[in-house]
Amino acid sequence: MTETTGLLIPEYSSTESYYNTWESRIGYRVFLGGTRHFGYYEPGTLWPFPLTPALRRMEDHLHESLDLPPGAKVLDAGCGVGHVALHLAQKGLHVQAIDITPNHAMWAQQEIERRGMQDTVHAQRGDYHSLDFADGVFDGVYTMETLVHSSDPSKAVSEIYRVLKPGGHV
Repeated sequence: MTETTGLLIPEYSSTESYYNTWESRIGYRVFLGGTRHFGYYEPGTLWPFPLTPALRRMEDHLHESLDLPPGAKVLDAGCGVGHVALHLAQKGLHVQAIDITPNHAMWAQQEIERRGMQDTVHAQRGDYHSLDFADGVFDGVYTMETLVHSSDPSKAVSEIYRVLKPGGHV
């Protein structure tokens, strides 16, 4: 079961409704392999299939951009079903993942447990507008294509920087 952090969920009913529609679920499954982000394609790519290599390239690009050592503590602010969090945990980061959609947080945690990765990654329901973490606890914070759902991007970014350690990476 996933825990709940300080949520402002009433503002997000349209986001939650969108991700709970059959069209959304089928669309993400069929077109993005269940992942909730797009891929990074090599220059000159004319045919995007299969998608998996491009999705992993995007996640690898994120890992390289964060430029954190193994064991660093990272917040995934808007984890979806946890694919990115799991990928980064496999690369040695310790990931705390949150998502406002209850099903996403639950499915992410179920996959974490299925893979036996509870020591390096954890998913729970949470809201990046109201993070239920102490100041300065994360070495890095990222959000992968979720900030578009923010009702108050300034508040979300303020919260991200609040929980980031001085000198941390975004």
